[in-house]
Amino acid sequence: MDKLNLIWVIAAVAAIAAALATAIVAILLERRRMRRMMDQLNTMLDCAIDGDFSERLFDESTLSALEAKMARFLSSCAVSSKNLTKEKNKIKGLISDISHQTKTPIANILLYSQLLSEHELPEDCVVCVKALSTQAEKLNFLIRALVKTSRLLSNDQVGDGH
Repeated sequence: MDKLNLIWVIAAVAAIAAALATAIVAILLERRRMRRMMDQLNTMLDCAIDGDFSERLFDESTLSALEAKMARFLSSCAVSSKNLTKEKNKIKGLISDISHQTKTPIANILLYSQLLSEHELPEDCVVCVKALSTQAEKLNFLIRALVKTSRLLSNDQVGDGH
C-alpha cells in the first residue's frame, strides 16, 4: 500500500510537472508568436509611414485582415489627400482670377474718380465723385484683404509679391 501510494504520488508529481512544462512551453510559444506579430505590425506601420505599404499576407489570419484594412485605410487617405490638393489648387486659381479680374476695373474707377475730381463740377457732382472714390477704395481694400486671407488659408506665402 505504501508503494502504491508512492507510485500515485510520483505519477501525480510527474503529471503536474508535465502539465507545468507543457504550460511553460505553450506560454513561451505564444509570447514568441505575439512578438513576431508585433514585429510584423511594427514593420507594417514603418512601411505605412514611409509611404510604401503593400499587403503581403493573403490568408485568413488576423494579421492578414489587419493588413487589408490598413491598405484600404491608406488608400482612402491617399485619395482624400489628392482630392484636397486638387481642391486647394482650384481655390488658388480662383483667388488668382479674382485678383486679376478686379485689379484693372477698380484701378480704372479710382482713376476716373480722380480725373472727375480735378474738374470744376457742381457741388452735388463733387459729393458723388467723393462717394465713388471712397467706395472704390473700400472695394480695393476688401478685394486685397480677401485675396490675402484666402492665400493665408490655402497656406500660400503672403510675402511672395502677390
